[in-house]
Amino acid sequence: MEFAFELVAAAVRLSIPILLAASGEVWAQRSGVINIGLEGTMLAGAFAGMAGAHMLRVTPALGPWLGLAMSAATGVALAGVFAYFTVRRGADQIVTGTAINLTALGATAFLNRMAYSDIVSVPGFTGGTRVALFIGALAIVPVSYLLLHRSNLGLLVHATGEHPRAVDTVGVSALRVRGAATMFGGGMAGLAGGYLLLTAVPTFIESMTAGRGFIAIAIVIFGRWNALGVAAAALFFGFADALQLRLEAVGVGVPDEFLKMLPYVLTLAVLATGVGATRAPAALGQPYARG
Repeated sequence: MEFAFELVAAAVRLSIPILLAASGEVWAQRSGVINIGLEGTMLAGAFAGMAGAHMLRVTPALGPWLGLAMSAATGVALAGVFAYFTVRRGADQIVTGTAINLTALGATAFLNRMAYSDIVSVPGFTGGTRVALFIGALAIVPVSYLLLHRSNLGLLVHATGEHPRAVDTVGVSALRVRGAATMFGGGMAGLAGGYLLLTAVPTFIESMTAGRGFIAIAIVIFGRWNALGVAAAALFFGFADALQLRLEAVGVGVPDEFLKMLPYVLTLAVLATGVGATRAPAALGQPYARG
């Protein structure tokens, strides 16, 4: 019983960073944009979170909040660059997202070594503040669901992802809707990176997101572009991650490398068996230009 309780608690806790990133990405994809650069955005958000918290390290109560704000701002900025090239200029979304990932990977490693020659530990969220953040992250799920699936705003985003030209004909700029949804998704991804660093390991480690951005993209597909489905899918990955950690802790006679593969293998297996019945937004990944 204790093992099961600890497993569930760890699953919910570990799912939060991916839940945050996926909850933003579902808006972008519903508008017709798939941001492959989510991994790099999360990584940049984590670095910005560390930098912000380090700036106010003499006031530990405020440092983490500045870090979290800088994480979100960094995510919005990177998504803005991505949106400019893909939404405004019609560049390929996969290629541009890959460029964002590679740039963030190299830039964060370079800046970390240049600005912080030694391993830097920054004040993170603790105690009641961490619990409040945890509850706030979970509260995003019903709010996102109501806005995306039960409001005029959500209807507009859905329409943009299905038929952007029809949105333009009613006097609303489909490009602006796509840009705003993409930047919101980027802000959430940056926030996810900051949350990961400031609540789990309050020091920046190169490639510390460990593919969570890519998993968030897969989770949006697995969740069938529905905010509640995305939350359930994030919890599933959190469960797989927690199971891997618990099995490592108790020792099951399996090499650690194989156990570390478990969350990703399970995610791939579920995607392979469940995606066939889903229907993506009709204009997902397709450039759009007024004409």
